[in-house]
Amino acid sequence: MRNYTLTLIGIIFLGCINSAYAETGTYQYSIDEHTFDLEYHFSGNVLAMQIDQELRSFLIGIEDTIGGQFVISIPNEMISAQNGDFVVLVDGIDVEYGLESSEDINTFAIPLFSGAQEIEIIGTNVIPEFPIGALAILIVTTTSIIVLTKKSQLFRL
Repeated sequence: MRNYTLTLIGIIFLGCINSAYAETGTYQYSIDEHTFDLEYHFSGNVLAMQIDQELRSFLIGIEDTIGGQFVISIPNEMISAQNGDFVVLVDGIDVEYGLESSEDINTFAIPLFSGAQEIEIIGTNVIPEFPIGALAILIVTTTSIIVLTKKSQLFRL
């Protein structure tokens, strides 16, 4: 019984030390004309953050992790998921995470293991969902085809 008590006290003590050295910071992320201040909290260093538009995910590069949790607040405008069904990977491994959602922000509590290097949050929508440039090209192309069809007999059946 005494060994059990000492083990429990040791675990609590290590948890307190881990929290005492946790870094709280803000990462300023800019994409197109949008700038987001992303608040995070964890024991380690943030190297970089990046949106992967093709995979509809948000990547976070980290180092010097000693376990614990990575907590980050991300605006819904930046990444969202239908019904809050995100997938979170730590170094490619699917993990159970905590999610607190409000009208504008999702706050993730992601468990980390010692030495973790990458966190990926996968949603269903990321900013920009449909680039303005692609929309402009589509409109110009469609308009050109309509004009050429009306003015030229080559395109008539």
